[in-house]
Amino acid sequence: MPYAFLTDVHLSRYGHYTDAPTVEQLSGPFFLSQDDLEITATLRHDHTRLGYAVQLCTLRFLNTFLTDPTDVPPVVVQTLCHQLGLKDPSVLARYLEREPTRFAHQRQIRKRLGYKEFVGAEVLNLLRWLVSSVQLEETRPIELFDRCTRRLVARGVILPGATVLARLIVKVRERSAGQLYRQLEAQLIPSHKEALEQFVRLCCLNWRHGRLRAGVA
Repeated sequence: MPYAFLTDVHLSRYGHYTDAPTVEQLSGPFFLSQDDLEITATLRHDHTRLGYAVQLCTLRFLNTFLTDPTDVPPVVVQTLCHQLGLKDPSVLARYLEREPTRFAHQRQIRKRLGYKEFVGAEVLNLLRWLVSSVQLEETRPIELFDRCTRRLVARGVILPGATVLARLIVKVRERSAGQLYRQLEAQLIPSHKEALEQFVRLCCLNWRHGRLRAGVA
């Protein structure tokens, strides 16, 4: 898989709630301003008001939206219910009933907070940065993944899926390696090329022999 370098820990942490937010965090990204309250007050139902607030605060906290916007720690729902004056946190489950409403809220929230989608110019911007980073120094894919994440957050770009980001990193690294190989090959005289090819074949034979001795097909 192109994203095999991602550990289970990375996949579980990227764009997800791993633990309940701290008291300090609840008073930050999860605090509803007067403008937030006025906007939610225009929504007709308790579950849409709560769902909107959950998506709003999730974007502020995780820099992305969740596939299931209700998959949040109970303390988040309780904190928002208290601010919205809602008594029944279980109404949030009804927010899943109408998918168009959830997506409409995401568009409104993204536009209102000034977040950008990971498309077009933002993809090109990250690709240019990735190419420069790979050419300047040898960096492990997982480190590049973390750096890309920090860069997107700093630019106010909604994080793409983990596998989307991982595939970009792998593609850039492969193309950079291929370009380097072609540059080196162009500088070799025929006799050096032949010696290098023989060396590579010998390495492959030794590797294959070692796997057979170890009983690996």
